[in-house]
Amino acid sequence: MTQETASDITEEAIVAAVDRAINVIQTASQEIRERQIPTENVALEVSVKIMAVVELKMKADVPKEEQLKENHKSKSLSDSEGEH
Repeated sequence: MTQETASDITEEAIVAAVDRAINVIQTASQEIRERQIPTENVALEVSVKIMAVVELKMKADVPKEEQLKENHKSKSLSDSEGEH
């Protein structure tokens, strides 16, 4: 295995680990909102091992439903402004 090949595998593993961590956080956040658990004091932490060498840790607060609606609304506005 060449250094370049090892680097490519590592990059792919990192991208896959980040995708997994984001999916876990999104799923957990949705579950918390669906169960109507107050989100003020909820923070999620995900830890994913990458090739048994590196550990990726990601932390996120759970946004309130209103914050999600506001973010979606502002994103829709900025997307439509970019089309003109």
